[in-house]
Parts: sequence; structure tokens; C-alpha cells
Amino acid sequence: MEVIKNGIDVSTHQGAIEWNRVETDFAIIRAGWSWYEGGMDIDKRFYENVSGAETNSIPFGVYLYAYDKTPESAKISARKLYDLIKAYKLQYPVIYDFEDQQYLSNSKNSNTAICKAFLSELESFGYYAMLYTYTNFADNYLNMDDLANYDFWVADYRGSVGYTGNYGIWQYSSKGEVAGINTPVDLNISYKDYPSIIKNAGLNGFNINDSNLTQEDTESLIKQLESEIEKRKCAEAELSNLE
Repeated sequence: MEVIKNGIDVSTHQGAIEWNRVETDFAIIRAGWSWYEGGMDIDKRFYENVSGAETNSIPFGVYLYAYDKTPESAKISARKLYDLIKAYKLQYPVIYDFEDQQYLSNSKNSNTAICKAFLSELESFGYYAMLYTYTNFADNYLNMDDLANYDFWVADYRGSVGYTGNYGIWQYSSKGEVAGINTPVDLNISYKDYPSIIKNAGLNGFNINDSNLTQEDTESLIKQLESEIEKRKCAEAELSNLE
């Protein structure tokens, strides 16, 4: 896979972050955690971290740590998360962090149904919904084929990804050192251009009109167009010589 961007994910566990010192392509910020019967608590540094990322022009997404016990409660949590994030424009996905130990005693079908309920509900609000868990959990506690319509962020700290299915982000370490953050931080590689995907689709608070091309994009397209025009001129010249 081609490496697109390098990023971090943070929560209140990282304490107060000096965002003006942070050098990263993107950040995934914990919004909070869901309740067993649906609902959510907000991470006490959520607003602070979002403000820091926005002020310093760091593209970000958010994640919710899951405790939901049923599909019905997962839908409630998705609606609560939507209420929290609808005021923002998120250039990275909105993620359901599904890894809590309580789910290890559930069947694959039960866990999958909870995930699908949350992700589909969030998607219905116009968000790029994504699932997060670690390789062993994905392989043994979920029916990943039934969740194939949703993007996947996989955690695997063994130096390579053991999960053999598709994924868009790889969390490869929990021991990163980043300027402006005084504690170890999770490190990630993104293999997709999420800002372009999300803006062009008009998701996560963006409108289709927000997908304006950058100057770099425009210059690239002009060069491609000039190249095509030159190729066509050569082809026409060759055809004229044959005639």
C-alpha cells in the first residue's frame, strides 16, 4: 500500500496538548464513550482538542469508544454523537471504536449487529462512518464480510498488519513521541486521501461546493490537459502524413 498520510489519535489521556507544536498530517480525536443502553459521555478535552486542531489547520476526524449492549442502544449513541459533531466539518472519518472486553463473550453475530446499527445510523446523517478494532478482534469476534460496506481502521503493533481484509488506516504503535504531547501517543498511517473523498462526496458537514480544487490540483489538471492536447496534435500530424 502507498502511504498517504501519517497521523495520531488522542483523548483526555494525552492531557493538555500544545497543538501549535504538533506536527502531523491528521488527528483522530476521541469524542467520548457510549453508554450500555445508548447515549454518550463527552471526552473532557474534546472541545479543547478540536479547537487546537482547527486553529492549527490540522485535519481531523473523531471516534467514539463503544459500550453499547444492543443494536438499539448503538443507534441512540450514534444520534448523540451526531448531535455533538454536527457543528463541525470533519475531513477524516467518524469512527466506532469497538474493542471493549465485554464483547469477547458475545457471539460474532451479536457484535456485528451492534456495529452495523451504529455505522448505518451515523451514515444516514451524512457521515463517513468507519469501524476501529484490532486484528484478533476483527478475525475472531466480528463477521467482517457483513461490515464490508464500511471502511476499517485496524490496530496491529507487530510491525505489519495481520488482518488480511481491506483497511484504510493502520494504527501501528501506541508509543509514539510527538512534540507538544507529553505522553505516549498512538501513531497511524492513512492509505486514502480522506479529505478529498469526504469533501467530494459532500459528507461530514461539507457541501459538494466545498470540494474546490487547490491551486496545486488545478495546475496538475492543466498540465494533464496540455499533455493530452499535445498528444492529439501529434496524432493528427501523423494521420495527415499518412494521407
